[in-house]
Amino acid sequence: MFSLGEKKVYIVAQNNFFRYYIHNMAADTRNKLPQLSSRLPGLFNRKNWFLLWQTYTLVQNWTDIVGKNIAKKSQPAYIQNDTLWVYVQSSVLMQHMQPQKISLLEKICRLVPEAEIKDIRWAMQPAKTARTMKEAAGKTDTGPGPEEIKEFEAISSTVEDRTCREALRKLWRAYHNR
Repeated sequence: MFSLGEKKVYIVAQNNFFRYYIHNMAADTRNKLPQLSSRLPGLFNRKNWFLLWQTYTLVQNWTDIVGKNIAKKSQPAYIQNDTLWVYVQSSVLMQHMQPQKISLLEKICRLVPEAEIKDIRWAMQPAKTARTMKEAAGKTDTGPGPEEIKEFEAISSTVEDRTCREALRKLWRAYHNR
């Protein structure tokens, strides 16, 4: 059995030992382990995180780069060999974006100059998997908003034949309310 005095001496001695051990261990690790900051660039390059981060930056700013309407129908996919690949929903959009390539490259180079993107290529957006289709089916779509309805009515008002105009509007509403 220990008396109260011996416990205090033992605890103080034990603390001094651990303090000495921890201090020496910290001194050893400074000499043996490399600095984390010196290892991060190599890790980023090996894992291609640098390209992923640049792609993420482009995705986040895509609306500012291409505009609201085109951003709804396209998105940056990945960067490969100084080329940005962009997924689009239709071949018509591919053709529409081709003449804008130079201005898009300028905007992208201003936003992410370290990416050194020299070309943009478009690809059709991959088909949705059964899983994503099930997830989308679980969500309820409220249909077009009042702003979208107003925009479409303004566009469709250019159709001269009243019957055709109403049929077009009916088709548009049916498409958006499915």
